[in-house]
Amino acid sequence: TIRGPAPRDTMPIPFHPREAQRLTLLRELGVLGGAAGAGLDALTACAARLTGAPLAAISLVDDDAQWFLSRSGFELAQLPRSQGFCSH
Repeated sequence: TIRGPAPRDTMPIPFHPREAQRLTLLRELGVLGGAAGAGLDALTACAARLTGAPLAAISLVDDDAQWFLSRSGFELAQLPRSQGFCSH
């Protein structure tokens, strides 16, 4: 099982100037927290296979978390945004 890093002090996350618009669109899509479709899971598995990587994921980032919509090689569904890979 993959676990997120231990909580620690971090620098503030720099946001894109259109962050509010991005988050609005993300909420309108309604894809966070739900089950991934078979197409996303197939794409993720294919990426892992083609690259020989032990882990692969398709993720989106909202206000508070990085959500793994599809993943291969781990079961973690989300991480706090401050600890997610996309914030570094």
